[in-house]
Amino acid sequence: VAADPDFANRRPLEFLSREERIDAQAKKCKHLMEKVYDLVDMADLQELVHLTNEVFGTDGFPLTIHFVAFIPFLKSQADADILSEFLPRSLTIQVIGTYAQTEMGHGEN
Repeated sequence: VAADPDFANRRPLEFLSREERIDAQAKKCKHLMEKVYDLVDMADLQELVHLTNEVFGTDGFPLTIHFVAFIPFLKSQADADILSEFLPRSLTIQVIGTYAQTEMGHGEN
């Protein structure tokens, strides 16, 4: 990872605008997802977390919710038909899941 120029920050992220930071992180995320299967065993969540920490540091991995909430949710809550359709596509980033929550008293009326 350290030797790959596509994972390097061209400029320190602290000096980028919000839009430039999002663009830089999206490019690193795209590059990571193109190479991730060559770098780690996707079944080993700790290995994936370590890799994403090396690439993104304290800024965080843009697909964290997908891997730590959405995929475990599929594995634990989906029936066999949904699991067979969406798990392979989720693991290969053909489908990206997220999380949404509403709270009582926050605009539902």
